[in-house]
Amino acid sequence: METVRKNHKDAAHHCWAWRIGTVRIREKSSDGGEPQGTAGHPMLHVLQMKSLTNTLSAVTRYFGGIKLGTGGLARAYGGTLAEAVEEAGVLCFMPHVRLELTIPYTAAGAFEHYIKGTDIRVLDRIFAEEVQITCLCLPENKARHEMYFRDMTGGKVKVEDRGEEYVEWKQRRRSKGIGSAGIFYPVFANKKEVRYGLCFFLNPMGACLRFYGIC
Repeated sequence: METVRKNHKDAAHHCWAWRIGTVRIREKSSDGGEPQGTAGHPMLHVLQMKSLTNTLSAVTRYFGGIKLGTGGLARAYGGTLAEAVEEAGVLCFMPHVRLELTIPYTAAGAFEHYIKGTDIRVLDRIFAEEVQITCLCLPENKARHEMYFRDMTGGKVKVEDRGEEYVEWKQRRRSKGIGSAGIFYPVFANKKEVRYGLCFFLNPMGACLRFYGIC
């Protein structure tokens, strides 16, 4: 928000709404000096209706000399954000489990053969006294993979669960460019609950994008 305010110092209002979380969602909005309930709440309503989360949206308004009234303001702010959501590209993420495996060298070939065509994504391999592998897999397949690893190594595998991590699910569509609501940037989605993120979205991979709308 500080960046938006800095880049648009001469704007009349900077209004915002955000939602954070997946299971337990926190949310907040600001009218940015507009009459109460005419900007932040309509924007937050858009995020709620679209099931957007881990999202901060900001709409900057330059006063054009025409008073819109409370209804007009609500439609302008809500409509700007709704149009941005429709125009933005999408990048999806899937929750994965991060595993650290230690297997004997004799099982390395069987491991490489097994993972072909599976959901397993190898992040790192270290060849020391034994083979240490860091990989990701879908949570629902974790138990099946671990069972195979135990059978593959005769029970010698060591498996450590390092928690959940989000992985890109498909390629982002390029944004359609500049439209009536402002400049549109790509949106991220958490496919675990099909939730989308827009504007200064801090995703699990650490990426950060910016969006602003002008009405």
